[in-house]
Amino acid sequence: MRRVPALLLLLLVTGCPDVQVDLPALTATPSRLDFGSMAAGEQDSIDFAVSNPGPEGVVLVAVAIDGEDSRFSVDFEPWVELDGGRAHVLSVVFDAPDEPGTYEGEVVVTWEAEPLVTGGGGSPTDAVAASGSLSVPLVAV
Repeated sequence: MRRVPALLLLLLVTGCPDVQVDLPALTATPSRLDFGSMAAGEQDSIDFAVSNPGPEGVVLVAVAIDGEDSRFSVDFEPWVELDGGRAHVLSVVFDAPDEPGTYEGEVVVTWEAEPLVTGGGGSPTDAVAASGSLSVPLVAV
C-alpha cells in the first residue's frame, strides 16, 4: 500500500475540480467521554468503540490525548486493521488530582486508508492513500 500525505491529497483534489474522493468516516460511541465527579486520588476508565461503518478497511495508526492535562491516558498499539463494518474498543483512564477543578482534553484517533478517486465520468482513476482523524471530547470534574 503506497501512502501519500494528506496534504498531497488535498492539493490533488483542489487542482482537479471534477475529481471526487470517497473517504471512510469513522465514528465513536459514546461520542463524548464524561468521567463526572471523582474523589481526589481516584482512577477511573471509560471504554469507547471506534467504528468503521463503511465497506472499506482502514488502519488505526495512532491514538493520543490532545490537551494540556496529562491526567488522561490511553493505551494503544499502532497499526490496528479495522475492516468495514467492524469496531475497535479503546479505554481512556483519568487519574483524579488532589486539586479540585474541571479537566478537559480530546482523544484523537488517526487512521489511514486508500480511498477510491474517481474522475468526472465516475470511473476509477487511481487509488491514493489518505489519512484522517476522529476526535472524542474528554471531561472530568
